[in-house]
Amino acid sequence: MKFGIHLITLMNTWNDNFLELIRLARDIGFEGVEVPVLDLSKFPQEDLRKLKEEIDIKILCGTGLSEDTDISSSDLKKRKKGIDYLKKCIEIASDLSSPQLGGVLYAPWGKTSPIYRERKRRENAIESMKEICDFAEKSKVTLAIEPLNRYETSFINTVDEAIEFIQKIGSKNIKLHLD
Repeated sequence: MKFGIHLITLMNTWNDNFLELIRLARDIGFEGVEVPVLDLSKFPQEDLRKLKEEIDIKILCGTGLSEDTDISSSDLKKRKKGIDYLKKCIEIASDLSSPQLGGVLYAPWGKTSPIYRERKRRENAIESMKEICDFAEKSKVTLAIEPLNRYETSFINTVDEAIEFIQKIGSKNIKLHLD
């Protein structure tokens, strides 16, 4: 058994230095860290890869969608942007030897509204996720979706909802992440 920690546990703000926190995690005995992949323009991918090798620590990647990258949206441009965003996150995970990309991969994180319970939005997310799963499988990265409480999303709140969503996607490359 290995022990890891999500970097958010050690962070004061989303802008904290990942590299320092990863070193701290290793120094206090963790063998792995989950790194939030959020702002792709500032993500220290190259430095993370070097540090990972230097201090021998495992990296898992996690992310969340925004309203602009919502794969459940009726707006095709937003869905495409979300698909492209998740594909880039998968590429980062693969480059860092992260076996998975987990998190809120199905709808905007932190947004609650009855619209996210609509059947058409679920169909959009499922269709988008099928394409994303195919890409992830080729990259050898498993997707791990996380159900959240009703204050963080209205889309998937229970294990049963997550399982139903996963089954409708029909890919062996998407799993359930319980946190």
